[in-house]
Amino acid sequence: MNRYETEYLYKEIFQDQCYLKHGIHLPDGATVLDIGANIGLFSLFVMTRCANARIFACEPAPVVYSLLKANCTAYGSQIHALNVGVSDRKKTAQFTFYEKSSVFSGFHSDLAEDREAIRAVVRNMLSGQSITGDSAEQYIDELTTNRLDHATYECQMTSVSDIVRENGIEKIDLLKIDAEKSELDIIRGIADDDWPKINQIVMEIHDPTRKAIEQIESLLAGKG
Repeated sequence: MNRYETEYLYKEIFQDQCYLKHGIHLPDGATVLDIGANIGLFSLFVMTRCANARIFACEPAPVVYSLLKANCTAYGSQIHALNVGVSDRKKTAQFTFYEKSSVFSGFHSDLAEDREAIRAVVRNMLSGQSITGDSAEQYIDELTTNRLDHATYECQMTSVSDIVRENGIEKIDLLKIDAEKSELDIIRGIADDDWPKINQIVMEIHDPTRKAIEQIESLLAGKG
């Protein structure tokens, strides 16, 4: 969608390898469920790390999904692109799409929180450069102007267990979740019978209060 987003994600996924920290590994023949796939960079990264991977990449935003599908067609024949959001069950939901900041789009958008998050990203990208103080904040203001121009879509939702059942998935070597405040809903959409099929989970949790983090930690611990 935007070059600066693509470069940021490429650095995060391919160079920093943020999804392979803390012992996460990708064996050959891995089945990976990529929730919050965006344009598919993590799915393509998986293809470079293990042979014969089978990937299910979920992206609800119609515009971004078209790019995900194009990238999968061009580079990843073993990636199955799904134009759905993932939650606790099948339903429809309103999706807020930020055209100039697509990675912040989601089903639980908060303009004030999202604006501060975008400013934090820009501030981090400027760290180490010679711009400081008031001039830095002015520069951040300029760089973040209109970043939250948005449109709203009604999207189809499904659950992890629905994806497992409908695609005949017998195991998930890695469940990756980056879904902008939908993490708890997604975890709650995993049926008891499907938990033993999941070997590893890596997720980004958006929760300044830490309440969702504590709930997710408790739920995961309860599942062993």
